[in-house]
Amino acid sequence: MRRREIHTIKFLPHPKASSQIFGLLTGSEDGTIICHLHTVSQVGHASRQSIEVGTHIGGTAVRSLYLFPELAGGGLGIPAHKDCSYILLSAGAKEVVMAWRVKWIQKTEFNSSDEQPWEIRTTLLAAAGRTEKNDVYKTLKTEQKFNVGSKTSDVRCMAVVGFVPIQPSEKIVSSNYCVGCYVTLTAMSEGSLKVTILDTARQSVDACGSILPVAELRYHIRPIISLAAIAVPLDTHGTSNAVLVCSGATDGEIAIWDLTELSAMISGTNTCGFGKDIGNKSPVSSIAASHRSGVNSVAMARVPSGSPGRFIISSGGDDQSLLVSLLSVARCLTSQKQKPFSVSVALLRTVITDFAHGSSIKGVWMNRNGVVATTSHDQRLRMWTVYESGSSDFSIASLAGSFVDCPEPEALDACPIFCDESMLRVAISGRGLQIFHF
Repeated sequence: MRRREIHTIKFLPHPKASSQIFGLLTGSEDGTIICHLHTVSQVGHASRQSIEVGTHIGGTAVRSLYLFPELAGGGLGIPAHKDCSYILLSAGAKEVVMAWRVKWIQKTEFNSSDEQPWEIRTTLLAAAGRTEKNDVYKTLKTEQKFNVGSKTSDVRCMAVVGFVPIQPSEKIVSSNYCVGCYVTLTAMSEGSLKVTILDTARQSVDACGSILPVAELRYHIRPIISLAAIAVPLDTHGTSNAVLVCSGATDGEIAIWDLTELSAMISGTNTCGFGKDIGNKSPVSSIAASHRSGVNSVAMARVPSGSPGRFIISSGGDDQSLLVSLLSVARCLTSQKQKPFSVSVALLRTVITDFAHGSSIKGVWMNRNGVVATTSHDQRLRMWTVYESGSSDFSIASLAGSFVDCPEPEALDACPIFCDESMLRVAISGRGLQIFHF
C-alpha cells in the first residue's frame, strides 16, 4: 500500500486537564488536512483516531501548516499556559490559503469504556485561492461552497506563519484571550512575502471570515521556501517587544523583517484602511549566502540565557549544513511621530555545522532552551543543544540521534510532554509519520 505523502506536520498540544491525549495535524499532497488524535490510557495502552479537518480548494497540495493559540502573542514563541482555541493556517498550490479554528472540547456524556472524554472541534474561518471553478470545502460536519475566482495560478504558497498582534510597548500577558484579527504571512514561489490580515469577525456572503491583503514585500530574487516568526523582548521587564519574521530562499539567503509597527496598528484598531503604509518594507537585516543552496527550514527562538534584545535563528538547507546565528535587536529613535517604533538587527555570531546530515536538511525546530531538532532525507533525526551565556560564548553540540523509519522525511515538529520543556515529543513526516520521545 502506498503511504500518504505528508509535506507538513504540527502538534496540537494536549488540553491542560489531560496530558494523556494530544493531536498531530498533517497536510498532504492530495490536499487533505487530518488530525491524528493519540491517546495513552492509565494502563499504558495507546490508541489513535484520524479525523479529517478539511480539504484544500480543488484538492491542491498542502505545502505548509502553522498552528498558534488565540492568546496575546500567540505564534510568536510565547508558550500558552491555559486551555485555549488555536488558529490553524494551511497554504499550498494555486495560492490557496485557508484558516481554521481548532479547539479541545470535553464531552459532557461519554461511555465508561472511553479512555479519554475529549474530542476536537474544527471550524472553517476563511479561505482564498485561484482555481478554475467553484470548489467544495469539507469541514468536520458540514460542506460550504463559494466561488474563489475564475483565474488559475501557477504560483505556490511555499510556507505560512501567523500570529496574534501585540502592542510593542506593553507587557505580553499570554493568559489574555484575543479573538478577531490576526496577521498571516505567506512565502510565495515567485519570491514575494505576502502580508494579510485574517479577520474572523468580518463575514462575507459565504458566512466565512475574510483574508484581507495588506502588503506584498519584495526582496528575494528567488522563491521563498521557509518562514519563522518571534517576539523578542527588548528589556528585562518584557514591556517592550520587537516582532520579527525571517524568510529563507532557494539561493541560500535569509532576510529578517520588522513587523512591530504593523502588529501595533492591527492590535490597536480595526482592519479598515490597511495596506497604505506598514512602515519599513525592506528587511532590517539579512544573512547573505547563509547556505550554498536552498534554505529549506528556519526556526527562531529567544536565547537560553534570557538576555533581552537577543535571539537565535537556526536553519538547514540542501547543502547538508546546520547554521545557527546569534543576533541582537535594539530600538531605534526616530523623529517621525507617525512611526514611533522601529528596530535595528545586527548579526553577532554564526556557527556552521557542515555535513550535519548526509543529505538535504528538510526540517529544523528549536525552543527557547536552546534545543534544536533536525531531520533530513538521510532518514535521520538529530538533536542538538545551543550554548549561549550572554557573553561571547556561543556554540552548538550534538545530543542524540536516531534512524527514522518514515521514508523521505520532509518536516518535523516538537512539543513538551506535560508542562516540562525538558521532555519532548518529536514528530517527523514524509511518506507516513513517526513519533519520538526525547
